[in-house]
Amino acid sequence: MQRPMPVWIDLARAPARQQMEGLITAERMPRLLDAGVELLRPAEVSLHLVVPEFRSDARPAEVTGRIVALVSLQCQRCMEAMDHAIDAPVHWHLVASDSVDVDADADPIVLDGDRFQVLDAVTDELLLAVPSYPRHAECAPPDTQTGSDDN
Repeated sequence: MQRPMPVWIDLARAPARQQMEGLITAERMPRLLDAGVELLRPAEVSLHLVVPEFRSDARPAEVTGRIVALVSLQCQRCMEAMDHAIDAPVHWHLVASDSVDVDADADPIVLDGDRFQVLDAVTDELLLAVPSYPRHAECAPPDTQTGSDDN
């Protein structure tokens, strides 16, 4: 049986390498529903945390992995519900401030002390993976269906 995903991890006490896999239910991520995103089944999360022995801004802790979820959104054209699959790879550098440079392929996550807020980071990643203007394929604007440039 999988252990529940932690809410947060204290990096000062975390092992050098840690694999976290589990399901996260909607009840543990209330900001999704607040944003109009309904989680249709628990999100499948697989994260690998690497904490350098002498962690610093030059050598931040790093998280890689994947988040898979199925959400229900409101189509902004017909206003009906629509399912949207999310398969989001993650690559985070855990840093002390947002002024720290990170690898081009990594996203910075600013820590509060030594605490890495796992559920908040997963929630943020899911919200970022939601289209800003969700719509069904059949609800695409007419000019994209016919290729017309009429304005």
